[in-house]
Amino acid sequence: MASRCFTPFKVAAVRVTLLDSCGQPSDAECSAVSSTGIITIEQTANYEERQEFFVKNADGKFCVQRTDPPILKWLDMTYTFCDVDPELVNFLTGQGLIMSDADEPVAIGNSWRTNDSFTVNYAFEGWTRVAAQPDCDDGELYGYVIFPWNVEGTMSDVTYENGAANFVVTARTQVGSGWGVGPYNVIASEAAATLGDPLPLLTAIEDDEHRRMFTTFLAPPSGQCGCYDATPAALTFTDSGVLEGTVTLPLAADFPNVFPGTIDWGDMSTTAVTTGPTSVHTYAGAGSYVVTFTPDGYSSPIWASASTPIA
Repeated sequence: MASRCFTPFKVAAVRVTLLDSCGQPSDAECSAVSSTGIITIEQTANYEERQEFFVKNADGKFCVQRTDPPILKWLDMTYTFCDVDPELVNFLTGQGLIMSDADEPVAIGNSWRTNDSFTVNYAFEGWTRVAAQPDCDDGELYGYVIFPWNVEGTMSDVTYENGAANFVVTARTQVGSGWGVGPYNVIASEAAATLGDPLPLLTAIEDDEHRRMFTTFLAPPSGQCGCYDATPAALTFTDSGVLEGTVTLPLAADFPNVFPGTIDWGDMSTTAVTTGPTSVHTYAGAGSYVVTFTPDGYSSPIWASASTPIA
């Protein structure tokens, strides 16, 4: 069996997604945070010790020599960040948000209370660089790791001094995740028929799975301050005037790895876009058109409209 060997090198980005109490991705509007402010990701296996069954006979010799192997109970996780994003702190530790008094309030800090860690449920994904890249024709290769269910998140000691203050979060993994294949595309297909197409996990997270790691040619999300919807609204396309159609795309703030990209208007014409949410196109003739949107670097669209009549 062929293998792709790789050496993880540095950490390019991470993403944290809120889960409900059953370990399933939250349907809240503000349910994901992407960050490049990660310093380290540390995992330590916590095992139930080996159980030994050694019995001697009356002559002092072993008549039973068996053991049950150690059993993985959970992974102890330590995440160290250099950016203090209040919404990320809220996801990781359950600490409440402190909001500004602006007309549209923004999160400006956190409040640490006694039982915050009881509310913590999140999935943690990370993308590493790879020390030795394969053929660059396939694009840049990344290491991808997911810890599908983290609980009991707490903030460790913080030192405020004549220097930058980092924040460190500890948590542990838990089995029984409802992550499935996840709400995101994390793989670029390597099959000939779908080469380069973005895909979610190829198989669902197992009930007893604490961690999964593999290589991927799909780039990580870009970092940003603040949270966004993990499952943003799909592309919409409407007849907005005489032979004119308007497409509405998800905002970059809601889905940080979308732009730049290309709109295909369904009439052999395209528009390159770097921002949203809307773009307008004039058609040469009436008809029904299907509009698609493809981020740069993807070989196929990630969103498509229904067939819309334009008159």
